[in-house]
Amino acid sequence: MRFAEQFTPTDTGIHCIIGLGALHHLAAAIQFYKDRLSPLLLWEPILEIETAEEFQTSLLKIKDQLFGLRIPFLILKSNDSRSIWREQIVTFLKETGAHSINILPFPSYQRIVPNEIHSFIEFLKSVQNEQSQINSNTKAHFQKVWTHNYLKNMERISSRKTGISWLFEVKISNLIPVFVGASPCLENEIPKLKQNRNSYLIFCSDTAVQFLLSNQLEPDYILSFDSGRGTLFHFLPTIPQNIPIITWLGANTHIFDLKNPLVLTNTNYPMDQIIQTKLKNIWPSLENPSLNVAGIGKAIALLGRSKMLLLAGVDFLAENGKSHCRGTGYENYRLPKVNRKLTWQALNENRMYAKKTGKNKIASEKLWAEVSSLKVLYLKDHNIDSIQGINQKERECIYGFQGFPQIGFGEWEQAFQTFPDVISPDTISRWFLKPQTK
Repeated sequence: MRFAEQFTPTDTGIHCIIGLGALHHLAAAIQFYKDRLSPLLLWEPILEIETAEEFQTSLLKIKDQLFGLRIPFLILKSNDSRSIWREQIVTFLKETGAHSINILPFPSYQRIVPNEIHSFIEFLKSVQNEQSQINSNTKAHFQKVWTHNYLKNMERISSRKTGISWLFEVKISNLIPVFVGASPCLENEIPKLKQNRNSYLIFCSDTAVQFLLSNQLEPDYILSFDSGRGTLFHFLPTIPQNIPIITWLGANTHIFDLKNPLVLTNTNYPMDQIIQTKLKNIWPSLENPSLNVAGIGKAIALLGRSKMLLLAGVDFLAENGKSHCRGTGYENYRLPKVNRKLTWQALNENRMYAKKTGKNKIASEKLWAEVSSLKVLYLKDHNIDSIQGINQKERECIYGFQGFPQIGFGEWEQAFQTFPDVISPDTISRWFLKPQTK
């Protein structure tokens, strides 16, 4: 039991148990921690033990217990190559959302097979280092993109002056908002949306807007928060200029060239926090633990004190090899790449949406997390008879205020000192020290 006590639950890592033996220590940990147990990576280094019938029988019981408690686990097979192990471990880390591996070799195994254990630990460290490098590269990329977009968009709203507001208040407490995502299931939900369009207040993701428009469904608001260049394809060939876009200052810069009204939200990004101190009115922040645009829809419903939020086109699962519904920006982006050797099916198949794992699992859990004041339901599960029609005036439920605060070089530097992971100092220096091309 003393060794099993080292399996302390963690929210950000997995436990790697090296040396399973008779599995008593693992059984004790399951008994002690139950469903609080962290994801497990298991390896038995002695092939004679791994292939023994008694071991396999006991391991089957352990697996059944872990399945019952919904504890993710991965068992490495000694006969597999390390390249297979590497692929399995990387996939397991992504699926569990883990950032670290807590290595726990069983003491007696360190005496019996010290070389094998040392080699395996070095292998695990190399896998972790590779993942850490990938994470560092991703972090550096978004540092630059967010900082550049923020600076450029601040410049554009200062020159644009009209059609820009800072989200101040949402009044939808007596209405039923519907968030529309772009999962393939949306294709089956279009008939209900069209049939009852006058009863819904529709907030849609930018990914879904072209599909809605192609089905003669004009959303009340578009949510666009992705900073990547691919966001441009969601707005091609065009969208009606009367639809307000709810976004943030770090979003894709193309949005700020559109003539649509823009509503800017407070995401708690460091520069948002600085701007908040410069504005005369309260600029409420939108909490989004799901890290998905559907979570913004939920945050808006909560801010508006809505009693219910309906979801359409939201399930984080692929259908028939498709990760998204027809008519999205992904089709506009991928179509030119189709040729005799690279088929449309191959381009659209996305393993990330094969099942709810990794960031999709987190997004789904946070989106469906219970909130006492808000009931979240699928559109298909809601009885439309209980909804009253919404007139045009009621659809104007997002209220903002005007203002164009300026952020100087010193304030950007100060933000970098406090939040170095999300601010790019090189981008700041290039922006303020060199003439800008508009």
